[in-house]
Amino acid sequence: MIHLRKKRTRSNEEKGMVLFLKHFNRIKNGCIDARSISGRKKSKSVGCFSLAVRVRAARRELSRAPFSMPVPFKLFRGYRVPVGANEHWMEAAADRSLQPGDLVISSYPKNGTTWLQHIVFLLLGKGRAPRGMMQVIEAMPFPEQDGPCQNSRPMAVKYHLPFRLTPLLEEARFLYVARNPKDTCVSYYHFLKKLPGYHIDSFDEFFDAFLTGEVPYGDHLEHVLEWREAASLRPNVFFLTYEDLSKNREDAIRRIARFLNVEAQDTFSGKPLNLLCTSTSF
Repeated sequence: MIHLRKKRTRSNEEKGMVLFLKHFNRIKNGCIDARSISGRKKSKSVGCFSLAVRVRAARRELSRAPFSMPVPFKLFRGYRVPVGANEHWMEAAADRSLQPGDLVISSYPKNGTTWLQHIVFLLLGKGRAPRGMMQVIEAMPFPEQDGPCQNSRPMAVKYHLPFRLTPLLEEARFLYVARNPKDTCVSYYHFLKKLPGYHIDSFDEFFDAFLTGEVPYGDHLEHVLEWREAASLRPNVFFLTYEDLSKNREDAIRRIARFLNVEAQDTFSGKPLNLLCTSTSF
């Protein structure tokens, strides 16, 4: 007797994440812009626009489901930020006056910002490794979280704010790193649940909140979309992905070096580039 295996039906949450991942890949490959997901303009790709509509519909359906305990956040200029964010520091960060030659490193939380900071530190320092994490933090302050930096010309400045709230200057440079939403969701969950003020009972609750953007720093895909579109329009914005750094680190480092006007040589202060790649692995 042949027993036919019953096909498992995907839950709404699983369907939402599948759409999320497909949507992320289309954003990364540049076939959809920020206006298509907001509904203001159709993307050149009908398939991408259809997907954007389906993602928004899935999010609306999820947003109607009752949450036993939402992930807390507060609003800053209409945007979701961490519940413990200092409003004065956020104001100062968003209104910061950039100077020509300044470098901004940005991402959605848990998307590879720290990794990118280490790479930039080594590139601009000609391969000299930092004495420890504190040296990197001091060289690349995070004004949203730590307040105005004392150094008026740091090596770089770290941001998690979306493109529309990040200070801009044509003569400044912006490095943005994005990560696939599945890994972002899991990493962000483990990060937030350890922090005071975030009493998250289960991953299921966080997962629903993440899909609908009801978390600190809001909707992951919209955050990525804004910067992806900015990179397509502005030569001073460089967009790469966490997966680029994972799969082909040497090529990614060479591209970052070219963007930073660092000579993409095979050595940095006598250190081979492959050694630089090893120094930035984990």
